[in-house]
Amino acid sequence: LGLPEHAAEFLGALPEDVAQSVCRGFDPSGTKDGNVWGRLLGYIRSLWQRRLQLTEEAASFIRSLPEKIQMRVMVEFDASGSKDGNVSARLVGFANHLANRNGLAAVPVVVAPRARPQLAGGHANVDASEAVADFATTLGLDQGAYDFMQLLPDDVKMNVVSSFDPSGTKDGNIWGRLFSFIRTIFSRHAGWDRSHVDQLKRLPEEQQQDAMLAWMTRHARQAQAPVP
Repeated sequence: LGLPEHAAEFLGALPEDVAQSVCRGFDPSGTKDGNVWGRLLGYIRSLWQRRLQLTEEAASFIRSLPEKIQMRVMVEFDASGSKDGNVSARLVGFANHLANRNGLAAVPVVVAPRARPQLAGGHANVDASEAVADFATTLGLDQGAYDFMQLLPDDVKMNVVSSFDPSGTKDGNIWGRLFSFIRTIFSRHAGWDRSHVDQLKRLPEEQQQDAMLAWMTRHARQAQAPVP
């Protein structure tokens, strides 16, 4: 592709799911001006921004930074520290910090958290998929875990997001503990008895996930079947 020397190092330092998506999806053939690296960097930035669900203000700010700073931000930013779910605001602060260390003046960017539509009584109507996105960001879940959680029924999603406590994870394997919690919540949702759950636990994790998704497919078909 005729990429600069630092491109390989940058690609190797990206989050694994982003790097894999780039390898699968980038097509250099559409580069009209021959600047493959510029097009590739823009493609990577777009994937990365969608992964973090950045606001337009934050995304625009990142695009305005020098290329060197953009790459460092994409490689070094840790979204899991955003306790309030406002990843964009934390990202802007981090990027400004890096820019300032490289002799650039900080740019004030106001990034408001995503608004929640209100229900009667003043309670926020939290979308389950959005709640999972915030939850995955806070815990630093990988793309596979995030994708699986987004496939779960909404009530299971909300139960998991609102009830899971990662603080008891002694060995640092948050996903292992979280998956066990998801299995418990899902089993209640599906009405599975203890023997069924015990059999499920003996399967590899991927097969356990397949079993849950298969149940959802069967349940959806049954719900759509005409009543005789």
